[in-house]
Formats: sequence, structure tokens, C-alpha cells
Amino acid sequence: MRLRFICAAVAVILVGICYLLVGLIGSPVAVLVTAGLSCLLPYGLWKFLESEPQPEVDVYLPGVAALVGVILGNSVRRLSGLSQPMLVDVLAAMLAAVGSGIIIALRLRTRRACCELCRHPLTQPSYQCPRCERMVCNRSRCWIDESYRCSDCERYQVPLFPSQADWWFVRLGPRLAGGRCLRCKRDAGECDLRPCGQCPWAMCTQCWDLENGRCMRCHWRIPDLPESLRES
Repeated sequence: MRLRFICAAVAVILVGICYLLVGLIGSPVAVLVTAGLSCLLPYGLWKFLESEPQPEVDVYLPGVAALVGVILGNSVRRLSGLSQPMLVDVLAAMLAAVGSGIIIALRLRTRRACCELCRHPLTQPSYQCPRCERMVCNRSRCWIDESYRCSDCERYQVPLFPSQADWWFVRLGPRLAGGRCLRCKRDAGECDLRPCGQCPWAMCTQCWDLENGRCMRCHWRIPDLPESLRES
């Protein structure tokens, strides 16, 4: 936090010096343009430092530094007898405030949580996909409620469970030598077929994964599923 206030003080001084030097030209237009663009210097300095994010401080403090820098430049010029008309100084301060306000509004907007697929602001309810862990909105093109996964993971059939045989053995028992998958109808020789823990039917490990560990026939669930599937 101390570094941020030091950075803000440096930004105030730099903005004040720039504003003061431009004021020496004596052109009201140059003064107003400098005031309007003064907000870019503190935010550029913040970006250059690339300090760890602090949402409130990093959004507002550079804007405050820009406005204070313009006011400081105004005050020094007036004390030195090189002041512009009062109207120019007032407009300059207003332009600095408006410029900083625009940047603050843009930064606040980018900080809003957005769907990682469509980039729209997250709606309620929103979901964290248990397969890719991305936050997505409840739009049908982003979240597949029936499958409890995002549309990308549904499209590319992204796996959720480990492929290791030991993981499946602990939860479903040994691989079956005969039979066929209830879901995809493949024979045991073509897939890793595992029995349901409640009914006499079986599914291959790929279909168990696609069904989020739930039997299509009796809706029994594989024990010790990831916490991310608790609401599916």
C-alpha cells in the first residue's frame, strides 16, 4: 500500500509539472487539452509498475492523482503570476475529472465478472463448469443444464474423472469381461465396462464420465465424486 501512495505522489508531481510547463506557453487550448489527457499519465504509470491488483485502490487512486496534479499545477501557476483566466482553470479541472471518470468507469466495467465463453456479464444463476472450471452464464449457448457442464466441454466431451484403472476399481469394482454399455451399446471388448453399484446394468468408463457418475437406469451415483458435482 505504501508503494501505491508513493506512486500516486509521483504521478501528482509529474502531472503538475507537465500542466505547469504547458501553461507557460500561454495557450488556453493547450492547457485544456493537457488537462483532459492528464489522466493517462497516472494510469500509465500504474500499468508500468504492474503491481498486484487491489480493486478499489488501483481503480480510483490514479484518477485522483491526475485531478490533484492539475489543481496543483493551477495553484503553482497562480502563485507565480502566470495564471490563465479563472474560467480556463475551472474547465481544466473539470476535464481532468471527466477524463479520470471515464477511465474509472471503463476499468470498473472490465472488472465485472464476465462469462468466460460469451464475455457477457455473469447473470444469476451462474455456474463454474466442473470440467474446465470456467465461470459461465446460464445462457443455453454457454451452459448445458441437462449435462451440468459448459457448452465447450459438452461439444468436445472433455473428461472429468481420472483415466487410471485404480480409480475406477475402488469405486465400481473390476472391469467386466462380458456385456455391453447401457448408454453407448458398445461390447465389453471395445470399452472399459464397469457395473453399477445398485442395479444389474453397466456402463463404460467414458459413459460414466459423460453422465457425471450417475447410472442412466437407476440414477445411482458413484461414491466420492468431486465436490464440483454436488449440485448436478
